[in-house]
Amino acid sequence: MSFETIDVVSQELSNALETGITLYAPYALGLGGAEDVVGLTARFVVGVMFLVAGYCKLFSPARTEIMYQTLVAARIPFARLNTYFVSFNELVFGFLFTIGALTLMSGLVLAAITLVALMTVGRHHIEKGGFMFTLSGYLYNSEVMILVMIGLVVFAGPGPLSVDAMLWPRLAG
Repeated sequence: MSFETIDVVSQELSNALETGITLYAPYALGLGGAEDVVGLTARFVVGVMFLVAGYCKLFSPARTEIMYQTLVAARIPFARLNTYFVSFNELVFGFLFTIGALTLMSGLVLAAITLVALMTVGRHHIEKGGFMFTLSGYLYNSEVMILVMIGLVVFAGPGPLSVDAMLWPRLAG
């Protein structure tokens, strides 16, 4: 066998393997298609983001103080209590959202936290100067993107790789 023949066979084998993996991967993961992968990714990214943020705010005195100062500046009542309350909810509901457990409730809690953040702190970072500038500022704001991803998961369902799907298969989406 020549080196040229080996290269051709190797390339064909590589192409066949790549095609097989591409076609099989969603089913091997228990996923039905691209929409399930997108939903799982959105759920994971948002959930882990909140989980990690809550953890850091609860267990890092410096982050706790930053959160407290942010709430004071935003004129949130009971800022010290809410520092721990919001951080705890980010941790717990971020974890639940990540694993797809109580997805509707955890999504709504995380959406409420995000909406309050957008309305109290996030909106002050939006450039003023007419409708298009304001609209651009809101649409480019990370809180808005987070709300969209939470909405995707809440309305489409947690997907097949979730605790909710194991407990209530009809709610999996």
